[in-house]
Amino acid sequence: MPGRLNGIALAKKVRGTWPTQRIALMTGYADEFERARHTGVTILAKPFNIDELRELVLG
Repeated sequence: MPGRLNGIALAKKVRGTWPTQRIALMTGYADEFERARHTGVTILAKPFNIDELRELVLG
């Protein structure tokens, strides 16, 4: 993401304002995946397949 805010920080901000909002993070970096696990949101590790994304979006 451009700017100062990364995806994890944005997810935390959104979760604080709208606690029931569905959020998903996608990353291909192992260290970011570990940090993202503590946010309480869904995480897709890159590369993921289209079926995983479809299941996430359609539920």
